[in-house]
Amino acid sequence: MVEWLQSMGQPIEEHQRLNGEINLEKVYKDLKKAYEKTTETEVCLGDLTLEGPQLKNQGKNFLKLDDRAYEIIASYLDIPVPYMSRLNINLKNANVSYWFDYLKEKEASFVHEDEMLVDIKVPRVELIDVIKLVLESMPSTELFNVERGANGTTMDILSKDKNDSSMDSYRGGVRVSVTSTRLIAPVIYPLLVAEGSCAIFGAANAFPALNIMKMTYADILNLTSGRIEDAYSSIKGLLGGIETLSQDLYDNPERMIKLLCKEHGVAERLKKYALNKFSDSGLSELDAESMSTLFGLMGHVQEIKWNSAEKSHKVAGHILLTHTTEERCPKCQNLMDD
Repeated sequence: MVEWLQSMGQPIEEHQRLNGEINLEKVYKDLKKAYEKTTETEVCLGDLTLEGPQLKNQGKNFLKLDDRAYEIIASYLDIPVPYMSRLNINLKNANVSYWFDYLKEKEASFVHEDEMLVDIKVPRVELIDVIKLVLESMPSTELFNVERGANGTTMDILSKDKNDSSMDSYRGGVRVSVTSTRLIAPVIYPLLVAEGSCAIFGAANAFPALNIMKMTYADILNLTSGRIEDAYSSIKGLLGGIETLSQDLYDNPERMIKLLCKEHGVAERLKKYALNKFSDSGLSELDAESMSTLFGLMGHVQEIKWNSAEKSHKVAGHILLTHTTEERCPKCQNLMDD
């Protein structure tokens, strides 16, 4: 029943043609090479001053500031990046100077390549270390999608192993999100991508969140490696679950769409989009495969923010994981109390 939804997305082959097939091992090697070109300089924030697009350390020219450098500094100082990006250079410098003075006793490690700022080191799990763990756990991969934000990076990594495919209709993989601004555990969970439409089913609730409290960095990486392996090994189970989705019918799809959006905090704009798509279909009922595919495709809506796209992917994954176990009232379809 999912054919009416195919036009919302694009086949994986078309996605690869437009975006190119990205080799994760090459990404790792390029990152490693870039790290090797950088220099770390320990500075005291109170010694830093700004003059136009120039950052000075103890009165001497230190780094040139471009838009990316201001984003890095804003993230480090907890200044909202969208706010900072709207300011002219004088207001940017005034904001940064205020916080440098407020934190004047604090020391920081500025990572730069020649005069260009690359990073400001904070305690965190390093993206390059997580990519290395993925390569060790998943023998044959393709980097399907990358989302880079001010606070970190999310990667959708698909397996190229034919044993991780189902009926040539779905590809299995792992989503990995690594935060760059503070020390928190990576978010790692399995996902499926529909071959014909690139609908994404993010099984975010397949495993509990990782707890890295009071762990050494080595222990954090060991825990992360185990989660990657668990997520990878769960792909076959998810593919088996896909085959049962078409057996589950929603006789009031509009009500169900509204409930799922409310329960998972899906944006109002996407809720209206889903309702309109269903209304245009002329159908009176939907099976669980169509419902989950609908949410899995809403991440492709134009100009949608990544947070909203990810929520819709998670709803698709939630349906996949719970459609046979979730208890709802047969009349109103609300969740039953435990």
